[in-house]
Amino acid sequence: MLCTAFIPLYSRRLYAPLLPLFLMLYCLPAGAKYKSHKVNIDLNTKVNKPINDTSTYNDYGELTDTCLISFQRKAPSEWYLKYSDSISFPFKVAMSDCRIQTVAPFWSARFHSTAYFDTAQFHSTAYFSRAQFHSTAYFDRAHFDSTSNFIGAQFHSTADFGFAKFRSTAKFSYAVFHSTADFDCAKFHSTAYFDRAHFDSTSNFIGAEFHSTAYFYSAQFHSTAYFFIAQFHSTAYFFIAQFHSTADFSDALFHSTADFRRAEFHSTADFRWAKFGSTADFRDAKFGSTADFSHAHFHSKADFSDAQFGSTANFRDAKFGSTADFSHAHFRSKVNFDRAYINSKSTITFENATLPDTLYLSNIANLETDVNFKAANLDSTFYDDSGKAHKSKIVHLHWINLYNTNIAKVHIDYSHFRLFFTNPDNGEKLQDDDIKKIYGELLENFKARQQIADHELLDKKFWDYKLGWFKFIRIWNDYGYDKPRVFKWMLGFLVVFTFITFFSVERLNREVYKVENIPDNNEELPSLEAIRCMSDEKQKDKLILMRLRYAFVYTATIFLLLTLKVDKLKYKHKRSVVYVFVMYLAGLVCIAYIANFVIQK
Repeated sequence: MLCTAFIPLYSRRLYAPLLPLFLMLYCLPAGAKYKSHKVNIDLNTKVNKPINDTSTYNDYGELTDTCLISFQRKAPSEWYLKYSDSISFPFKVAMSDCRIQTVAPFWSARFHSTAYFDTAQFHSTAYFSRAQFHSTAYFDRAHFDSTSNFIGAQFHSTADFGFAKFRSTAKFSYAVFHSTADFDCAKFHSTAYFDRAHFDSTSNFIGAEFHSTAYFYSAQFHSTAYFFIAQFHSTAYFFIAQFHSTADFSDALFHSTADFRRAEFHSTADFRWAKFGSTADFRDAKFGSTADFSHAHFHSKADFSDAQFGSTANFRDAKFGSTADFSHAHFRSKVNFDRAYINSKSTITFENATLPDTLYLSNIANLETDVNFKAANLDSTFYDDSGKAHKSKIVHLHWINLYNTNIAKVHIDYSHFRLFFTNPDNGEKLQDDDIKKIYGELLENFKARQQIADHELLDKKFWDYKLGWFKFIRIWNDYGYDKPRVFKWMLGFLVVFTFITFFSVERLNREVYKVENIPDNNEELPSLEAIRCMSDEKQKDKLILMRLRYAFVYTATIFLLLTLKVDKLKYKHKRSVVYVFVMYLAGLVCIAYIANFVIQK
């Protein structure tokens, strides 16, 4: 049998175009001519030894020639509920290359050894309902021209249906596959029922073709499920299906609706390069691990409303030809739309969605429709171990990458979102010009949408980035957004300079810069020595206040001067001269900002 499950993805994509040619060569009939004689097998009696027909069977019960088979077995009433009429095959059953003309009456049969039905042709209904295969069952390249009924069948070892052709209804409802279920390149020309089937080991549907409706609803996949390059020409129902291991739908082709409503993916869900010709319905689906839809092509609506993404949701290079609905979806980790194709005919909605910590909306230069993240549920939410959502009073920030994207079409606010600047291809920090471009375009976005508060927040961040460690302008007036703050600065300067001047007011006035109305004698301007020696506390406080008043007068006079008379300066004490100049310049700057503030008012 062809084994493609272990071919790497890149190799699969390399050889996928050659697969149809290979299948044509592989599945050509062997050219054997059927014998003219027929074999009639009566299954009404208990079979406890190999079927013996000397012209057709050998001693091991194997058919030695291709032949025509006719079965005789009385069908019990309600046979699908009874085991009392079961037939047991303790030996190997070998019917390879047989043409079975009548109904194949193997309901409730028990195959204790290998069952060979490979390349057999069933011209009438094949009943294997509730049959039990305790060893390998070979149905590879078998042809089922009528209904094939495997409802409730149990396969305890490998079930090989590779390259089988089902021209009528194929019923595998409630079937249990305890070992590998191999439907590699099988073709289902009519409805295929796998609803409520259990796959305990690997299920291989690689290259399978479903030309009519495929029912996998409520199916249980306990090991890896391979649907690589499978083709679904009609509706594919995976409603409430559970995938406990990897679900590989890479390169799968869904010509009609793909129904994965309420499906549960407990491990990786691989839909890379999958093509959805009609609605891709993932409403209420649960992705416990990575959901990989990179390079997927959604020709019609992609409905992920109320879906839960427990880990990374990857839509990198995905193409959305119509609506992409993520309303009420829950993203617990990262979501990646890097290089996604969203044109003017596409709409993408995140209404009431719970967004993740990290969003990549990068490299979408052709974005032609609005992507509104403000419609999402931005109230802070956290999840407990059971996955239940809880509200938090702490504002939760979402980091978004907008590198090389048409930012004019992105609708966010800056109270819940922050920008991060890494190259999605290599994880390295973006160049300075790219970062400034993103800031500038998002500022224009906020301005055009009249998001004044968001524009202010982002502009401050932009100034922080441009100025780096130098934050004085932000401290001074918050980059111009808090102009009245200059009054606080003025008051602060006066207090600080008055305190400093308090300790040397007489020396500054006498030996640096003379201010009128500041006395030179110790009676009106008490010295520090006189204050220290004063024992009377009340009198001491009075002297302190008197000296403080003159310190303030001196400081205010210098601080509020529009012009400083240089000829009055004495340069004997250089540090004191510098101090006077600092006071003067600080006051001049404050006066200038106050004047500008008053004029703009």
